[in-house]
Amino acid sequence: MHLHAFMAPTSRRDSLHERLYSSLGGFFGVLAVAVISHHWAPPESAWLMTASIGASAVLLFAAPHGSMSQPWPVFGSHLVSALVGITLTLYLSSLLDPLVLIAAAVSLSIFAMYALGCLHPPGGATALTVVFAAQTHQMGEINYDFLLYPLSVNLLILLATGVLFHSFSHKRYPIYLASNHFKKNADSLPIVRPELSYEDFLSALAKIDNFVDINEQEVKRILELTHLWEPAPPIAPEKLEVGAYYSNGAVGKNWSVRQIVELVEDDFNVGEKEFVIFVRKAGQEKVRTDCMRRSEFARWAAYEVEPATSGWQKKTPQESDV
Repeated sequence: MHLHAFMAPTSRRDSLHERLYSSLGGFFGVLAVAVISHHWAPPESAWLMTASIGASAVLLFAAPHGSMSQPWPVFGSHLVSALVGITLTLYLSSLLDPLVLIAAAVSLSIFAMYALGCLHPPGGATALTVVFAAQTHQMGEINYDFLLYPLSVNLLILLATGVLFHSFSHKRYPIYLASNHFKKNADSLPIVRPELSYEDFLSALAKIDNFVDINEQEVKRILELTHLWEPAPPIAPEKLEVGAYYSNGAVGKNWSVRQIVELVEDDFNVGEKEFVIFVRKAGQEKVRTDCMRRSEFARWAAYEVEPATSGWQKKTPQESDV
């Protein structure tokens, strides 16, 4: 029991349809690359590149909405990794041991992929393949022409196949197209502030019927962290501050973040005299800037938020005056 938890902590819930769909996509993607490679590229290069791009096909067709499966990570990772591998081979092969050269190529490729925002594991395979093939003379004279052909051509073929294949399903690829598709077809969601449970989270993942690179332990940890937050008390109108950001706590297309840019008083107005001028900072609501009563804005706001590297996060009770 413990060995199973150690070796495979995640139980998969993918449907048979999802597995067949991903497998079929991988077949067409790799077939397209292999056919063109074997017809127009040197046989040795074609075979080696089909091997490394086959790893990308797994991500592109089995997890098309993952961050590592998007066009730039797929294209950029292979390109920069091959560039690293070729450069090391041309200028350092006579100075370094072949095993050190191979390890350095993969290591520097990882750093380069991080720096360029195109982290994609199969890219490391390309760096290793280029150096290894050059050391064993399986690719003949190695040079930078390899970046253009067959590498770039093969990558473009794979990406084009992915876009075409996923266009026949609800998934769409890349995720930018999927997001637009769902926005056009999704019904308007009610503004709710749900209590999310572990079971709800897993049920939602199952309904997606797509590979999501997250295991159950991470799901539990995420929910534990979200439950550390105390329910936000109602925001008193007098606590609203200029320059602060507020979220309505909604989900989906109704979620919004507004920033207060000015608090004004209208002595000539009958009734409430204090107003809030705000600008929309995030979300899809049509209004970009507007003015409303201070009490009305307080009812709209669920809690104060602040910008973060991952988007937006609640301000902690120690930081917030509400």
